[in-house]
Amino acid sequence: MIKINPEIKNFTHNQFKNLSKNEIDNMIKNKTPFLVSDIIFLEYDFTYCMATQNLYNKGKEISLTKIESKLLNLLMLNINTIVDYKTVEEIVWKGKNMSRFTMRNKIKDIRDKTYHEIIKNDSNIGYTIYEKSRFNKSS
Repeated sequence: MIKINPEIKNFTHNQFKNLSKNEIDNMIKNKTPFLVSDIIFLEYDFTYCMATQNLYNKGKEISLTKIESKLLNLLMLNINTIVDYKTVEEIVWKGKNMSRFTMRNKIKDIRDKTYHEIIKNDSNIGYTIYEKSRFNKSS
């Protein structure tokens, strides 16, 4: 098993490309080690690959419907950030009229295939997925 140095800053490709030139220059100047990966680590041995947009549990792919996959990918692209309901509707349902009940059902379907805490509901705002800290002593 590979031990991850807690001093290493970890970024997905999307997070890394959003860093400013100054932030990257400072990391290099300060000799801060960093790793860029397309794998997002979640709780209970779930991982998400940004490159393939697939969800895995212990290396086994989890089958998702087209809507579930779009919804999960949107939340993963915005990991650790609240995605408001309007954005979900515009991107996942492409602006088609849908109810909050429908959205909640899709969230429930994803939770049923994974674990309840994977998606956090921020009441009257939107949804969030938080990346598992790779630096927990239990990791």
